[in-house]
Amino acid sequence: MSGGAAAVSNTAGAQATFTFTGPSVSWIGGRATFTGIARISLDGVFLTELDTYSKTVEVQVPMFTAAGLTNTRHTLTIEVTGRNNAAASSPWVIVDAFDVPAATISRLQETDPSVTYAGDWVQGDNSRSFSAGFAALSKTPGAQATFTFTGTGIRWVGFRGPQTGIARVSLDGVVAPAVNTYSATEQVQAELFKATGLTDASHTLTIEVTGEQDAASTSPLVVVDAFEVTTSGTRHQETDPGIAYDSAWIQGNRDKAYSEGATLESNTWGSQATITFTGTGSAGSAIRDPSAGSPAYFWMEPSSETSIRMP
Repeated sequence: MSGGAAAVSNTAGAQATFTFTGPSVSWIGGRATFTGIARISLDGVFLTELDTYSKTVEVQVPMFTAAGLTNTRHTLTIEVTGRNNAAASSPWVIVDAFDVPAATISRLQETDPSVTYAGDWVQGDNSRSFSAGFAALSKTPGAQATFTFTGTGIRWVGFRGPQTGIARVSLDGVVAPAVNTYSATEQVQAELFKATGLTDASHTLTIEVTGEQDAASTSPLVVVDAFEVTTSGTRHQETDPGIAYDSAWIQGNRDKAYSEGATLESNTWGSQATITFTGTGSAGSAIRDPSAGSPAYFWMEPSSETSIRMP
């Protein structure tokens, strides 16, 4: 958890109230098989109920973002409803931190096509509650994981424990201080490296196994679990009123570690999702998966309307 701890409750009516000054805010929390439904209000006005259930454990992730606010004083309230998704085992709600202003953060798993591996890595390890359920592991000196991304910040999510070693990290070819991932107690989905204030351009992060370890560690193991990229602009979730869907879309899909927990999906030829916006550009976020079909088509109209159509 951010700062090493979080606040949790499963008591209906329990509230966490955050007062801030700014144009946007993000609630940072967690999702799991045991987390429930929260009620969110801003400045005393009910906004939505948020189902925080997830099939896999996700920590330190954005749960809800309010943007486009006046740059004045606001109050965000998160209330435990005491209810949960039918698939969840309990109604716990987790409050970890708040970002003001809200940052646009994307969590990309270690299996993302932007991550390449060189040397001896074991992929698909599910021995812990890793992000999206899996992680990549290596003890081989010189083995590298390289992640290419575009954004203003990067965070390597990995694992600390009595059995983990020392990694060499470089960003755009510049070597950072060695990262000693040893901890006397296990820390899953732990932040191992972070860089902020980057130019909004393409960057390359390389993680290398040194084969070295802390004197107290039992091995030189290095774990790559996920990456979090901070980008410019504002993210709008699939439930945003500015997005129009035809009838072929299914709501509330939760089978992966999606942005804010859920997606809409369709496998119907010609089905469309259309977002109307004001700005100089847009980007869509989707999923690459063996179960997914051919890439969707994106196109821009002069009215600043982006359409996404299933092939």
